[in-house]
Amino acid sequence: MTVLTDLDASQALITNLIITSHRSLNITKHFHMDIPPSETLTQQSVAVTLPSTHYFIHVKPELADFLRDRQYKLFVTAGNQRLHAVPSSLGHSADPRRPLFETRLTPGVNRIEVELIAALPKGAPKLPNGQDVELEKVTVFANLMRA
Repeated sequence: MTVLTDLDASQALITNLIITSHRSLNITKHFHMDIPPSETLTQQSVAVTLPSTHYFIHVKPELADFLRDRQYKLFVTAGNQRLHAVPSSLGHSADPRRPLFETRLTPGVNRIEVELIAALPKGAPKLPNGQDVELEKVTVFANLMRA
């Protein structure tokens, strides 16, 4: 885990990560989980266990508004596969600050990583470690129960 230096959650690049079961699944109670930014860590991990009926999920990172003035790149992977944002769908517009990703889970533990790297604001001094970029990463270990 990486510790934030002189920062708090209000300066997080990823302001929230939402994991939900896909709305097309024929289930009575859909799953919804919010993962807010950590007050002290730039990298965090969360584990969740889902029933076998929740095999298709949405991953929705919410990015800080101040990123519009900075260069950044968002990477979302499920296992070893890089995911691409869904352009737009019913009930979800294509908002670059709230992209939508979909992935299917397999029985057992699935690793989903959301990683954002952003250039420092123009004119800002380098970080104490000498880097000129910020990095945040959230790893979700989703254990899909076997049927």
